[in-house]
Amino acid sequence: MTSYPRRSVGLVVTTNEPGAAQLVQQLPARAEQWGYDSLWVTDHTVGVRAMGGVYCDYWLDALTALTWIAATTSRVRLGTGVMVIPHRNPVLASKMITTIDVLSEGRVDLGVGTGWSRVEYRALGVESLFAQRGPVTDEAIEVMHAHPNANATSIFTTSGKAAREFARHASASMVGVNIGVAAPMAYFPFGGAKDSFFGDLKVHGRDAYEFYTDKKVVISRWF
Repeated sequence: MTSYPRRSVGLVVTTNEPGAAQLVQQLPARAEQWGYDSLWVTDHTVGVRAMGGVYCDYWLDALTALTWIAATTSRVRLGTGVMVIPHRNPVLASKMITTIDVLSEGRVDLGVGTGWSRVEYRALGVESLFAQRGPVTDEAIEVMHAHPNANATSIFTTSGKAAREFARHASASMVGVNIGVAAPMAYFPFGGAKDSFFGDLKVHGRDAYEFYTDKKVVISRWF
């Protein structure tokens, strides 16, 4: 019998309809128990009348909802699919996302996009950014990359070119292509042997060199 590798399975936690608050409060812990690997939230700030049949006019804030999900789970990855970058100040957004990542012990996967609704840009007072939302998003990502922390990042795509460019330019040390990346375990170096050795690395020789070497690990999955 042919065996296939286990696929990572994620679940979108609905935040854009009446009753979503109860769903965010109750579903994440259960989904983790059921074996899901990741939980995702979508991002809009105001309802758009033209899309009322799809999105309604009820929408919980993505990052606040993700904070609650982080607090009620311990294993699953936490993702935005996607966060509309130009809607928020990039420095503040970076701080908020990093805070969630730290409190969740490195479980955040940030998906980003440019948005499509001029009405929503206008409601947020940033309509002037709408026409240039592509370059604005690029600049905001650069600001976020300037943050001193750079744990892990992922991209989900069918484009080999997009995956190569992402892996090449991402500033994080662990990059996932079509897969979430695991939270790292910090190295604790200490010398000795047998029962005198504690940690993962020695403090001398090659291990010392490895400890101070900045590396990047890319994990890929294609179907």
